Amino acid sequence: MKERYVHLRTADLPETQINRLNDELREAYRSGQIRPYADGLRRPAYEFQVVTICELLPDDGTPAVRGYALCSLRDNFSRKKGRTIAKGRALGQLNRRLLAGVHA
Repeated sequence: MKERYVHLRTADLPETQINRLNDELREAYRSGQIRPYADGLRRPAYEFQVVTICELLPDDGTPAVRGYALCSLRDNFSRKKGRTIAKGRALGQLNRRLLAGVHA
């Protein structure tokens, strides 16, 4: 399995990429990979300093899975921590996909 990481500094992204990232984050909220804040609100991408994406590409040709780590404007960005969190979430997605296939 191959791993691919992307760290996106939201302040540097054009509006079209922010919109696409917001769509991806909505899907991550929907799947339960990312939980809303304590106030119940889901933050848009521009309210984060960095978004780290881990994409796991299985060798068997099945579609890739993605995991996200969100670095708040109040956080200190750590590439290592972002990768660890994003990879853990991607592995969780992969496990859910595998379990759904077993029970289908």
